[in-house]
Amino acid sequence: MPAVSVIMPVYNAERYLQQSIGSVLGQSFQDWELILVNDGSKDSSEEICRNYAGQDHRIILLSQKNAGPNKAVLNGLMHAASEYVMFLDADDWYDSEMIRILYQSAVFHQADAVMGGYQKVSPEGVLLERPLTTPDAVYEKEDIEQQILKPFYETEADIYRRWSAPRWDKIYRTSVLKKAFEDVDITMSLGEDLAMNLSFLHYAERVVTLKGCWLYNYRVLDKSAAHGYSEALEKKNQSLAINIDILAVKQGYTFTARPLMEDNNTLGLLFDLSQTRGLSWRQKAAIRRRLIGRLHNKGKAAKVLLYKDFPGKAVLQKLYRRIRDR
Repeated sequence: MPAVSVIMPVYNAERYLQQSIGSVLGQSFQDWELILVNDGSKDSSEEICRNYAGQDHRIILLSQKNAGPNKAVLNGLMHAASEYVMFLDADDWYDSEMIRILYQSAVFHQADAVMGGYQKVSPEGVLLERPLTTPDAVYEKEDIEQQILKPFYETEADIYRRWSAPRWDKIYRTSVLKKAFEDVDITMSLGEDLAMNLSFLHYAERVVTLKGCWLYNYRVLDKSAAHGYSEALEKKNQSLAINIDILAVKQGYTFTARPLMEDNNTLGLLFDLSQTRGLSWRQKAAIRRRLIGRLHNKGKAAKVLLYKDFPGKAVLQKLYRRIRDR
């Protein structure tokens, strides 16, 4: 049985698969299995995956009809044969030490999860930023409840204060993650990683965060045309708040911070609207008025301006990150 299972959902990723899979093959730690879950790709992704699986017995290919990343993740998880599991998106890649560092930390601390860091890179692989800074910290059960879950549900609605929403910058104990998925609505198409982490943290006994460990490379692709404002996206945001509310009740919390989440989601929609093509200015103005009308705190609408470029913004951002990362 391998020590670590790496699960990779794959959908139309032929352009990046060689680098992504290659980053697992090139790990300094080699006691792993790689589970590729082809989610009904229409390009040559399945053929590429099949070729890799034929060359290395540690690589397993699962194929399913297109059902979305959440079901692909769960499919891979149910086939995982290891004590710990990690995730990798098909257009991203690992640093060569990622599995070793996270796995050894998990074993040393007997932790249910260890979180490293990640860095955003351009489509060509150029470093853009390291958006998350965490301390070296060990959170026991009570710490998880009082310092992560309770603040999220009751005051902050922001998991990034001490943890993060993605699945791919961490290593998880497989048995605990399988338990956590029992409380997650796998039909979610927005915020599914957040729900998975909240559920996992509820069941975890000990989790660890590592400082200065930017081991995951997240490729920032130009998705503005596909991910601009739409009524469907607005409904998904509303469903996300409902799903998190349901999860809070299951865990014994009251989601009093829900208005903060709803406002943050609305701000995101306002930004998406500003980037959306194909709508007239009159249509945009009408949608903007409606979205601003939904804000619990109308003053937050000004925050959308923070997304816009202005002279000297890059210099200020660089200075902020330098101070933050000290």
